[in-house]
Amino acid sequence: MAMINKQNKNATLLISLFFLFSFLFIILNIFRSWTGIRADFPSFYYATELAFNGLSPYNMKNWNAVKLIHLPNQDLYPFLHIPFSLVLFYPLSLVDFQISQSILFIANIAATFLLIYLVFIKILRKTILDPFVVIGGIFLLLFSPVRETISHGQVNIIVIVLICIFWWAHKENKSSLAISLPLAVSILLKIYPGIFLLFLLTKKNFKCILLTVGIIVLFSLVALSIFPPEIWTDWYSTIGSTSYGGIFARNILSWKVGNQSINGFISRFFLGVPNRQIASISDYIFLLTRWQKMIVSEALGYISFGFLLLIWIFLVLRKRMDASNETRSDLEISMLLLTMYLVAPISWDHHLVFILPSIFVLLNNFISKNFLGGSFWVVIVLSVTLSVNFNLSHPFFQNGIFGIFVSMHFLSVLGIWFMNLLTIYNSSRIIEPESL
Repeated sequence: MAMINKQNKNATLLISLFFLFSFLFIILNIFRSWTGIRADFPSFYYATELAFNGLSPYNMKNWNAVKLIHLPNQDLYPFLHIPFSLVLFYPLSLVDFQISQSILFIANIAATFLLIYLVFIKILRKTILDPFVVIGGIFLLLFSPVRETISHGQVNIIVIVLICIFWWAHKENKSSLAISLPLAVSILLKIYPGIFLLFLLTKKNFKCILLTVGIIVLFSLVALSIFPPEIWTDWYSTIGSTSYGGIFARNILSWKVGNQSINGFISRFFLGVPNRQIASISDYIFLLTRWQKMIVSEALGYISFGFLLLIWIFLVLRKRMDASNETRSDLEISMLLLTMYLVAPISWDHHLVFILPSIFVLLNNFISKNFLGGSFWVVIVLSVTLSVNFNLSHPFFQNGIFGIFVSMHFLSVLGIWFMNLLTIYNSSRIIEPESL
């Protein structure tokens, strides 16, 4: 017994050293690339400051004035979040910019380790000494989009933590509030987690749906009572009604190579990429004007969105061997996370943190069934591909039909999505009893 305890202590120490090394590696990389102001954080900070001073952060005149005063020599990216998210960002605006930025930095570091705990210990129900936890945790810590999210001052890690809390609470049959509150807050921060209301609908959990919507409505009423009406009209006219491609967001158009969603892929396919040697189907179609091609591209984006959701609904609603199977529910949520990334109008590399739980759920499913064949290694290769931050400006990525190499991360996520689809489909097969 004493020897076993000693072995456990040694294993725990070894794991701790691995995690400490990974943690220090992250910090080193972040501070090496940090110039004092993170790329995305100023958008959250100054948008909130404007809104609580009665000015619209979605108005170009107001936004340019902020840039001129606070960041004359640096980029100030547009604030694209829906107005009710400003209520959640408000505490960050109560302190000095540098202090506020540091608070979010620390919160992101803490959320990263909380994400490891939630995914491996609470959702997958592993022990801390499990090799899968050690290897998976180190992979997560070294995952390039995780470091990018932290160094950019983004909130994606916090959002995926909230989704995982919702996931765990639903899996453990916790109270409706425990399920609904984290989901509602994640929707308030990034509207696309609203896709998980569809999951609750397929589970006929109407109470949680109503409670989630109720919390969102409550925050919306608070926002409506605090902010001037033009904030809402400005957001709708410049962002909401234009699929994030309006005048206000003109410098982050969907065809940019960093956008690895279906929308980005289709836009590049039809329109190419200006100032880059990337071919597009536009080079071979002469009957349509560029404006008409843009319309076709946007329409195909919406069609793809609906198509992916219909596939998910079909898989969920078809006959199951065990309707209460926890593994199957995990795979359904996993597939929705992948779908959320694919169907967003804009998905940058730092949004890849949303699919990390999907990778681990899929791999755990293969390992638990002792299926280490082709599908397992496909997911491994695609996951490693996603963990690398490729230099898309390199000439290598400018070649290939329709710039296929530029969309490497999109195609990798799509491949994992397809592996998830096949896994759910195979788990749905009804095994007929042998005839006596």
